[in-house]
Amino acid sequence: MADTQWLADQLVALDDAEWFTVLEEAQAKRRARALANGLEDPGKDASDADFAEWIAQKYLATDASVREVIYLPAGAPPRDIRLVEISVLTTIPDEDPFEPVDYSVDIDGTAFKVQVVDLTPAQWEAVKADPKKLPPGWQLNSNRRVGRKKSP
Repeated sequence: MADTQWLADQLVALDDAEWFTVLEEAQAKRRARALANGLEDPGKDASDADFAEWIAQKYLATDASVREVIYLPAGAPPRDIRLVEISVLTTIPDEDPFEPVDYSVDIDGTAFKVQVVDLTPAQWEAVKADPKKLPPGWQLNSNRRVGRKKSP
């Protein structure tokens, strides 16, 4: 296990150019490792839950700022995947409405409507306290958390 405090101290000591170079290199290597460890296309027969898990793992593998993804299946029509991304780098003002962004995809001829709402950790806590802050029709009941997997 890496000494995370030592790593943090080393990163803090970098100038801005070095910092971004390290981040880009590390993210590229993490993305390659994630793709090598089984993030293949889920196939046309994937259930909504399987597809949601797959797409959430892709988001986690490709965006270092995403801490976790929450899948909200309750009330969603078939093939409609509703996700909340909890991002430590999101800077959405708290007073703005939480609007989903459409990231729909077609895999092997099977279309999935993928809608994603990006939230800060504090905004996610506010949504858990008051689910009415979610877009109309979105529900928290039966939600599934998709977190980062430990390396094999």
